[in-house]
Amino acid sequence: MAGRRVEELVSADLDRALAPEEADALEAHVRQCAECRALLARQERIHERLRTLGAAIQVNDSAEMWTGITARRRTEPRRAAAVVARLAFAAVVLIAAALAGFVLAGRAQVASPPPAREVVASTPFDLPNGGSGVLTIEQGSALARARSQIGVGARAELQLAQPTTRGSAEIRFRPVGDSSYGILAAAPDLAGSRRLTIGGAFPRPSGPDPVTYEIWVHLETDTASVDSAAIVVDITATRRGEEARAR
Repeated sequence: MAGRRVEELVSADLDRALAPEEADALEAHVRQCAECRALLARQERIHERLRTLGAAIQVNDSAEMWTGITARRRTEPRRAAAVVARLAFAAVVLIAAALAGFVLAGRAQVASPPPAREVVASTPFDLPNGGSGVLTIEQGSALARARSQIGVGARAELQLAQPTTRGSAEIRFRPVGDSSYGILAAAPDLAGSRRLTIGGAFPRPSGPDPVTYEIWVHLETDTASVDSAAIVVDITATRRGEEARAR
């Protein structure tokens, strides 16, 4: 017998599937062939293990088994609903985080540091004998008070046509409607000067409402007295400091 044929016959014999004449021929061959006897012994051991395993596995067709299956079927929709709920909650959290990031980005943009100086309003004016000047209202971080981010100030740049033997220059301001004025900055002695710049910061409004000011330059020389045109601005106290808006 060929080796492959003997293996098939041994397996069929263990399954009680051989015809009597085939079984007799296999038995006669195994008595004479040591290799086939070893093959038969291995197959017998395998079949014995399979029978032992089959005996250990019992199919439970009792009502208890079907009760367990039914319970699992009822539980699955609940599990699916729980999964859907968790996914929906996660989506809400992600959307909330995205919105929070958008809001924070917007706040960060609003709270960005102000520029050092920016012009709110400006006006040129003439001085005696062909001189000239410029009055500028500006705001920015360079004008901020302590513990503030932004402040408002006035600056006057003067160019005299010729040096004067005496004189003074002032930046004056007053709330609209008042007759008295204050002085933001001054150069009390212009003797020998031809070019100069003076400037100062506005006081902080005492309340939340804006204060409207008139601001102008007053110049005294040995030959003339000059007042520039006034600039009108609203100054408001904010959390960042003082901020201005031209009228």
